[in-house]
Order: sequence, then C-alpha cells, then structure tokens
Amino acid sequence: MKLELRCLSDREEIRWDSFVKNCAKGTFFHTTKWKKILESSFLFESIYLMFEDRRGNLVGVCPFVIKRRFWPFVSFHSLPDSEFGGPLAEGNYNEVVSYLVPCLKKLAHEKSATYAVIRCSDEKSYGILVRNALMVNRLYGTMELDLEEKPVDFIWNNVFNKANCQRKYIKRFIRDGFQNREAKNKEDFKEFYALYRENMSYIGVPFYPFLFFDNIYNIAFPYNFNIILAKREEKCVGGLGFFIYGNTIYLACLGLDRNVPPYYHTSYYLYWGAIEWAQKNGIRYVNFGGTPSNVNSPYFRLKKKFGTEFRQRYLIYIPLVPKFINEHLLRGIKKLKGILPERSIQSLKASIPN
Repeated sequence: MKLELRCLSDREEIRWDSFVKNCAKGTFFHTTKWKKILESSFLFESIYLMFEDRRGNLVGVCPFVIKRRFWPFVSFHSLPDSEFGGPLAEGNYNEVVSYLVPCLKKLAHEKSATYAVIRCSDEKSYGILVRNALMVNRLYGTMELDLEEKPVDFIWNNVFNKANCQRKYIKRFIRDGFQNREAKNKEDFKEFYALYRENMSYIGVPFYPFLFFDNIYNIAFPYNFNIILAKREEKCVGGLGFFIYGNTIYLACLGLDRNVPPYYHTSYYLYWGAIEWAQKNGIRYVNFGGTPSNVNSPYFRLKKKFGTEFRQRYLIYIPLVPKFINEHLLRGIKKLKGILPERSIQSLKASIPN
C-alpha cells in the first residue's frame, strides 16, 4: 500500500486528535493541545506528519518540533519536554514506521535539518527505526502502575511494608491534619509553581518558566491537567502536577517546601494522593514519568515502592544528512587526540557509519 505524506494544518486538528484518541498507544503528548502548549511556551516550530493511504484514510501520525539549539545541527525532535512521542499507526503499522525516515530525509532539505530524534516505546517500531540509527539512548524509561491489577487496597495491604515505611509516612500526614486536594484555580497554580521552582532549584535542575504552567492552565486545565496539593489549613507543603488522557494519568512535576522537616516525606503523600485520585476517577494507569533504567537509582527505587513496573523507552538518533554529520563527528574526534588513548580514538572512528 503506497502512502502519501501531508503536514497537519489548523483545519485538520480535529481529525488528528480523533485519530490519536482512537490509537491504543495515543497519549496526551501526541495531541494538538500539547502542540499548542509547546509552541506558545517555547516558540517551537512544529511539523506534524500525517500518513494517508490511497483512499485518503488517515493511517498514521508522528509529531515533531524543529530544534535549532546547536547550530548547524538543526533537528526534528519527537517530542521534547515529554517522555512520549514517536509514530502512531493503525493497521499497516510496519509500513507507516518504515516510511517515516525517508519522509524525514526529504523534509530535511526544506528545513535544513541534519538529524532526527524519535522517541520509541515498543519493540516493533524500535526494530524498524534502529536500522537507520546513529545512536540509541536506552538509559531511561517510565514507571507505570496498573490499578486494575493493583487497586488502592491491594497496594496498601500487599505492596506497602514495614521495611519501606510507606504507610507510616502517609499516616503521619493524615494524623497531623494534612489533606490532598485538587487545584481549583490559577491561584493554586501560582502556589504550586513557587514550590516547584523551589524544589528544582534545591536539586539543581533547570525549571520551566511560569509561562509554561500558565499555558497549561489556559489550554489543558482541568480536563487534561490538574495538581494535587498537600495542605493543612492555608499551609501548602507540596504539589504534584499530572496530565490526564484516556485511561492514564501522567505524573509530571513535583513541588516541595524544602523547609518541611524531612521525616514527613512529602513525595510519598503526594504520590498516594495521585493514586487515590486516579482510582476515584476511574483511571486505570498511573504513569510515574521518566525514570533511569538503573534499578539502583533512587528514583527507580522510590517509584517501585508503589507497585509500579518499569517500561523501557528508547531515544533514537537518526542522521538525515549522514555525510554532513560524519564530517563534524570526525572533527570532534580529532580534537580529542592527545586527551584520549589512541586505541579509544580508533574505536570512535570505527563507530561512525559509512
């Protein structure tokens, strides 16, 4: 079956979102709402690809933004600021994914792009795309909880244990009069943002500007995004922002009052609040977000304590103008002479595709 490539136009956004909604692997981050949030927050230029069969039926989509951060290496990226992205297809899946790279190579000349970064969450598409890869990042995945297999009562009685103290940390908040509640308005967003910025600064990680959360509020709140706030009267000690789509919530950003005594373990109480919220609202999956694949990582260990399972994700780097990229790689390797052993230099050269 021959496919035709088109780029999404404003008048076809409803058609795009309907396709994403009906795809088993569709996420909020594939929708045009996330596209609008990215464009209005970071001024990204987007290029959302649509694949049609001969009858004009939409059979696949793949969203990209164009990143120009490291000139001359302009890239197609699907998708930044998200653990999700990559191609979606129904029916002739292999054909859609196989056709993606040739399409990107054609668009590369028009957009002066030199490589593509494609997120991938399943072995089938990974097996197709990796054939064209210059490099693959396997260091991260996501942690996911299935509330149909492990409902709230099961987690409390069978997953939580004395050794990890989950029940103790949660009961401490309840005993001391705290409650988890949903955000109601923009003032709650501002309160959360102050704690989010404080937490990111504390751990030394770059934080999003308030404009990003303001756009989320205007575009996605409350049906596709909300915040759990841990409060006692007017005192807020933490917040957890999450996206909502279909039968999944995606935990996205954590805000913590770092002046709260450490024995409170606020993140435990917030995670529990999100799990309870999901079950109460008929949501099956709670995705705990990006997590190192290293089982000894503190983030991996913490999320595992809530009964989650690790889902491997791949970040696939595909050269679109191989000769151009290889020339720059060789220049970089030459600069390492005298710094790295000669054996390492030769090994790096041998790894560059012809």
